[in-house]
Amino acid sequence: MLTPVMIKNIGYKTYIVFMCFMIFAMFWSAFILPELRGLNPQQIDEVFHDTTSTEDEERRQKIARQIGLDKLQAQAEVEHKEDAAGEKIV
Repeated sequence: MLTPVMIKNIGYKTYIVFMCFMIFAMFWSAFILPELRGLNPQQIDEVFHDTTSTEDEERRQKIARQIGLDKLQAQAEVEHKEDAAGEKIV
């Protein structure tokens, strides 16, 4: 809602305003939030006691089993191991 008004009134400088916000956010996250540095998303979820990503992963695995993607993935792993061993795959 704000962007069209800003573009109408200040033109290309709108993008400079958003760039400044992004730079501020970069410094904020790098220097103010160092406790999250080096953590993967699952570990960050643990910090905030959020189980959403775990539930999403379980849901993804259930759907993959239902449509047969787990078998396809297992087959691809076998073919990859055979290829890595130097055997020719047809």
